[in-house]
Amino acid sequence: MWVLFRGFKPKIKSFKKLVIYQILSFTARFRPLCLLKTVRIFYNLSEFNFLIRLYDPNVIRKRINYRFQEKIVVVKLKEGGELLVDINDHIGWRIFMIGFWDNLTLEIGRMLGLGENDAILDIGANIGAVSIPVATLLGVEVIAVEASEINAALFRKNVDLNSVKSTLHQVAVVSPTIARSNEFVTLYDNNGNHGSNSLIKEWNSSVVAKKAQYVPTATLDSLLSHAQLNQIKLIKIDIEGSENQALLGFDTLKHICAPIIFEYRIDIGSDKIKKSTKEFALNLSLSLDLYGIKMNEGKIEFVAFKFEYAYENAIALPPTISNKMRLIHPKLFKP
Repeated sequence: MWVLFRGFKPKIKSFKKLVIYQILSFTARFRPLCLLKTVRIFYNLSEFNFLIRLYDPNVIRKRINYRFQEKIVVVKLKEGGELLVDINDHIGWRIFMIGFWDNLTLEIGRMLGLGENDAILDIGANIGAVSIPVATLLGVEVIAVEASEINAALFRKNVDLNSVKSTLHQVAVVSPTIARSNEFVTLYDNNGNHGSNSLIKEWNSSVVAKKAQYVPTATLDSLLSHAQLNQIKLIKIDIEGSENQALLGFDTLKHICAPIIFEYRIDIGSDKIKKSTKEFALNLSLSLDLYGIKMNEGKIEFVAFKFEYAYENAIALPPTISNKMRLIHPKLFKP
């Protein structure tokens, strides 16, 4: 009997893959807005969460060779304001489903007491999913860097939609060495998840062929040469594996007293990517205090940063801000 069962296992596995392929082929192609709004109703019902995943373009692109066409809708955000999003893209799909992308930066901005005389530097701004809600609700200015033409176009529209003050630099931020030798570099576009567009070709695999965009280069130092550095009170950086290259061209950072929110995914990518990720954190730690960020029952916690651990979100704090936050928010810091 066991021998018969073992003979069926590969067939069952192949059948399961075929069924999933057929379902995702359907959800990729049949996406009327009325149906997607119906799927959204089931978001908070755990037994129907599989529906959300089946319609997520990021899930589909990893299994189905299908190129999505842009489908723009306006979404009212839970905290206030609106965003134009592409529901045929992962970030837009998530915002359409839950009414926000990630409120971590907003919550930290509130802790810091940011207001209309301050600015947030958003490196890897995408469509403004993180920084525009901060600007809308706290009144800060956004200094944005976004290499992707597709993302930058939606970012500009979202700035206009929310009437926020913003400066957008549509460039790839790189090291001084690369900037001197390459006026343009290749950005690899991931259809279905433009948030994973990267200068690294192997970053975030997909069965859909990546499109190459040629984007101008610059260092962060050159972009900020005329900025009011004392106004920058918060920095978010998420540029899909190229953070350390950007940091090498960010000598200006020593003149900015601001926390830096970043991803530390030491658990994904090639050995070369992992090494670069670790070097980025090590370079930050030379002058800043690093903490991993965890969510505990909806509350933010700063935990001791360990270089061998992966963190979906981490933060680098100037010592003066770290000490101040420990006094004002002592429960924020955990061993």
